[in-house]
Amino acid sequence: MNDSELADRLGERSQVLCIVNTRRHARELYEALQHSPGTFHLSTLMCAIHRRERLELIRDRLKTGAPVRLIATSLVEAGVDVDFPVVWRAEAGLESIIQAAGRCNREGRAKTTDVFVFKADGEGRQPPPEIGQFADAARSVMRSHQDPSSLEAIRAYFRQLYWTKDLDGLDGKRLLESFNQPAPRLDFPFETVAREFQLVETAMRPVIVPYSSSSSRGAVDNAKTVKSLLDKLERAERPGRIARDLQPYVVQVPPFVREALLAADAVTHVRAERFADQFFVLTNTDLYRPDVGLAWDDPTFREAEGLVW
Repeated sequence: MNDSELADRLGERSQVLCIVNTRRHARELYEALQHSPGTFHLSTLMCAIHRRERLELIRDRLKTGAPVRLIATSLVEAGVDVDFPVVWRAEAGLESIIQAAGRCNREGRAKTTDVFVFKADGEGRQPPPEIGQFADAARSVMRSHQDPSSLEAIRAYFRQLYWTKDLDGLDGKRLLESFNQPAPRLDFPFETVAREFQLVETAMRPVIVPYSSSSSRGAVDNAKTVKSLLDKLERAERPGRIARDLQPYVVQVPPFVREALLAADAVTHVRAERFADQFFVLTNTDLYRPDVGLAWDDPTFREAEGLVW
């Protein structure tokens, strides 16, 4: 399905969740559907405190029966308690599809429910390479198993996935070989393994967003919190506690995006001589939209009102 077809199908239901594989797709699909009442976007381009506020609003609307058409990335698949009568999921691994299905009729109150798995069509809509192999295995298993959440289907899925990825795909750094020591040696290279192993391989870089809530009271509180923490950072010798307190205001971006923002004077590097590349603050807040979060397409963008003297 292309975005136009998908938007039409999503617009047919007043309460529906659609999960896609990339932040770009989530934003563009949201923009294609935003004319429909109750359309919301949720992705990691929004800082955590922004997502928390948005989820509170969404849950309230779901409970009262108000329209909610939520376009999201996989962040809603684990640890997010929402209950929709209809869920659409772009092709992904079977574990992701089952997690997405867990957002459908979660509380058992709907009389009819549907979970649809679709193949996104169009430029930039194919699953990223790290998801593509998972999607291929899931597609094969769903064709041959009536219940894709059964133990038999799950076993078949992981057998096929592990066979496809082989050892290079599963342990490309050969860390498991580090533990194949002949007995009785116990000099395992724990330091090397700790340095090389990452559960989630990521090259993202943090940007601190001085987020303002949609409510006037929340906006004041958030602004005071971020300003206070940044003031403390200017004087701190050990920033550990401050860094933890700033986490709800952080958006992770690719390295080239942060460099582009820095070159456009859209972010400020905080105490580079002391903290190296740890702290960057978004100073062009026009780039942070209340509906989708950080939009870096044009790092030099500024709202017209801000250009009036």
